[in-house]
Amino acid sequence: MIRSKPCVTPLLFAINQSRVNLALSVVFNHCENPAYLNYWLNTELRIPAQVRVMCRIADWHIYDRAFPGCIMGSKAVLVEFETITGFDFMITHMSTVQTSVAFTTNVRNDNNNNL
Repeated sequence: MIRSKPCVTPLLFAINQSRVNLALSVVFNHCENPAYLNYWLNTELRIPAQVRVMCRIADWHIYDRAFPGCIMGSKAVLVEFETITGFDFMITHMSTVQTSVAFTTNVRNDNNNNL
């Protein structure tokens, strides 16, 4: 059973001196190549998105909402989509991505079942 805290949306949080709209955001527990993810979304798919590697100190409150009780590794990534179309694309394809959380719909995909 996956524990989850309710996510109230849309919430805005400060992150690295910018603001994040969690209503259009997806958190990945582990992403080997965030630069390629950014390239794939913005260039190949033409889906406007901001891809950010999460900081253990500044972004802990966001990560903890997505993966309560888990320890954030150095490969955690936040993707903030600029349009609902991009966000919808990602949540329909989350079954191919392990350990990701979309805040708006509280969609959680944990293929490892270890969270």
